[in-house]
Amino acid sequence: MSNLPPVGPREALVTDLAGRYLAALLAGERKRAAAAVGDGLEAGLDALALVVDVLAPAQRELGRLWHQQQLTVAQEHRATEITREELERVRRARRPTRPVGASAVVCAAPGETHSLPARFFATLLDCAGWEVEFLGEAPPAEDLVAFVARRRPRLVALSVTLLENLPAVAALGRALRGIEFGPPLLVGGAAVAGRTAESLGADLLAAEAAPGLALAAGLIAPPSPPDLPTYLVRVGRRIHAGRLAAGLSQATLAERAGLARPYLGAVERGRQNITLEAALKIAAALGLSMTELLAQEEP
Repeated sequence: MSNLPPVGPREALVTDLAGRYLAALLAGERKRAAAAVGDGLEAGLDALALVVDVLAPAQRELGRLWHQQQLTVAQEHRATEITREELERVRRARRPTRPVGASAVVCAAPGETHSLPARFFATLLDCAGWEVEFLGEAPPAEDLVAFVARRRPRLVALSVTLLENLPAVAALGRALRGIEFGPPLLVGGAAVAGRTAESLGADLLAAEAAPGLALAAGLIAPPSPPDLPTYLVRVGRRIHAGRLAAGLSQATLAERAGLARPYLGAVERGRQNITLEAALKIAAALGLSMTELLAQEEP
């Protein structure tokens, strides 16, 4: 008896679509390829599943066959154009109506002759709500740096597949770091496996698309609220700092706020769960707004 877990309906669907899509590309049949993607869209598959589990594996297999001289250049180019069209179809179908309010510049790394892996990631960012400027193959380093400095995106993402292009990636990463208030650089692709972001002059590293998307999402996700004990300590420090800045003793502030001095002392030490009424009184006595007094950030 097999120890493998049973295949669910979704996994079976993805496997079927991937096989159909690859067969269509090998035959150069655009309509069959479109039908496979259309069935995935109709079944409700998200962009990540369609791109990572259906389109990308087919392109990798085509590349393998081309390297083994089992596929002509013309066949490979034809298949790649079909995949570009289907990527755009996925993008339009899965583009959210509410953008996340962040932009990204995406391109293939210097020296890469194929920009399709970068286009895969650009499409996934687009479907996650990012505003994406896809540049295809990387322009000269000085041009890319000037473009990024002018556009000021939240993220720059490079895709690199060939190991020999890693030195150029590192040089470009160093150049991008010279931009004042420059965006983080995410480097992804097969060539980065087993390497560190620092060795490539990057801030973020992801060999595969899904972890890369998670890293990108982390750049724009709101910070998690602190737990209550941590929050009370922060509020207490803010009150303590505000009292010292106003030149008030703890007893004087307590009197002005109409609070008992021991209570105020416990609040300043972060050991007392402050009430809304007490916060209002302390803020008024210190000349602070409630937003300033109760901010979540570390004072």
